[in-house]
This record gives sequence, C-alpha cells and structure tokens, in this order.
Amino acid sequence: MGKKKNKTLGLNAKFFSLGAQKIIPILRDEQGGLAADTENDNYRDFSKAYEQVLDNIFQINASASLKINKRKTTHEILVDVCN
Repeated sequence: MGKKKNKTLGLNAKFFSLGAQKIIPILRDEQGGLAADTENDNYRDFSKAYEQVLDNIFQINASASLKINKRKTTHEILVDVCN
C-alpha cells in the first residue's frame, strides 16, 4: 500500500460458538452441602447426569492493523475488539 509500497493493512475476524454442554452435578445432601464419598472416589451424582445444560457462549473477535516499514524502523498500529 502507499506510494512507496511500504505499508501493510491486515484485517482479522473470528467467531466462536459453544452451546448445549450437559453436565454431571456434584453430589449434595438434603441441606445442599457437599456429600462426596472420597474413599470410593465418588464425587458426581450420576442419577442426575445430563439433566442440566450450560448456557450458550458466543464470542466475536475482530482486529485491524497497519504496518509501516521505514529504513531503520517499523511502526505497527493495531486495534483489537474482543467480545
């Protein structure tokens, strides 16, 4: 770019989506306290497995950069927008 061909413009975008992740909850007693059986390595409540679903996650990232090359130096201006 430019008259001297010493400038570079860069554009970048990324979209990420994650959803419908099902979980196995931790064992709890009637009062809501932890009821893990450490002797048998039993920490999860498999009777309620995959009943709860985590929220969907959406993420958008975009960036633009301008790089200017000179004889002894290089300058770079970067704008990065993250969601």
